Amino acid sequence: MMGRFRESRAIAALLATAVCGLRAPCPPASAGNPPTEPILRLEAGMHTASIEGIGVDAAGHLLLTVSDDKTARLWSLKDGRLIRVLRPPIGAGHEGQLNAGALSPDGRVGAVAGWTGWDWDASASVYLFDTGSGRLLRRLPGLAGTIHSLAFSSDGQFLAAGLWAKDGIRVWRATDWTSAWDDRDYGDTVFGLSFSKSGELVTSSFDGYLRIYDASGHLKLPKVKAPGGSRPFDVGFSPDRKQVAVGYDNSSRVDVLSEDDLTLLWSPDLKGCQWHPRPCRVVSRRQDPFRWKLGPK
Repeated sequence: MMGRFRESRAIAALLATAVCGLRAPCPPASAGNPPTEPILRLEAGMHTASIEGIGVDAAGHLLLTVSDDKTARLWSLKDGRLIRVLRPPIGAGHEGQLNAGALSPDGRVGAVAGWTGWDWDASASVYLFDTGSGRLLRRLPGLAGTIHSLAFSSDGQFLAAGLWAKDGIRVWRATDWTSAWDDRDYGDTVFGLSFSKSGELVTSSFDGYLRIYDASGHLKLPKVKAPGGSRPFDVGFSPDRKQVAVGYDNSSRVDVLSEDDLTLLWSPDLKGCQWHPRPCRVVSRRQDPFRWKLGPK
C-alpha cells in the first residue's frame, strides 16, 4: 500500500511539473535569451489547443499545423500520420503560442511564429526549423508585433510575415535571411498573405484594405477597400494568377477579384452553408481554382 501511495505521489508531482508552461509561472528567462531550464510537457500525440495556422509543401506531401498549445506538428498528407513535433522555445503564459506557420515549397524548412520571443526580447521572432530532423535552424528576431500570418513565395526565395496591429508586413530573402523589404503603412493586423507564381504578394488586413505588391515590394496600385466586409481575413491567388479570393472575419461572404485591379468579379452562392462566427479561410489548389472553409480555422 505504501509503495502505491509513493508511486501515486510521484505521478502527481510529474503531472504538476508538466503543467508548467501551460498555466503555472516558470522561472523567467534572462533578457535576450530563451529559458534554459527544461519545461516538461504532456505529449498527447495531437494538438491540445486550437490550430491557428497551416502550411503545405508544393508537392502536397506534407502538412504543417501550429497551435496555441505551443507546438507545431508535421503530418503526412497521404495517410494522416504524425511525422514530427516541432518545439519552439516556450515560457509561462502566452510565450510560445503559435499563430502562423508555413512550409518552404520543397518542404525542408518550416517557419512558425506567434507570441514568440516577447518574454526575453521584448520583440517577436520567426523560428525556422529543419523539417527532416526537427532542429531549430535559426530565428528572425526584432519584429515589433506578434506574428499572425506567414507565407513562402512559390519559388522559395522569400518569406513574408503579417504582424499585429499597425506593424504591417516584413519580407526576408530565404537565401541568407536578410530583410528584403517591408511596409508598415497599415491600420490593423495583417491576417492574410499569398504569393503568386510570378512573385506578386497580396495581403488582407483588418484595416479593411487589400494590397498587392510586385516582386520588388512596390505597390502595384493604391490599396483597395475589400468589397464584402470591414475585416478581410484571408486571401489567396488562383493557380493561374488571374484571380484573388478573399474571406472575411465578420461575414460568410467570399469574393473573387481581378488580379489586375482587385475589382469584384463574382461572389459564390453560399446559401445552405452553415456559417460559424470565426474567420473564413481561402484555399487555393493546383487543380481547383478556389476552395473556402467557413468557420473555425
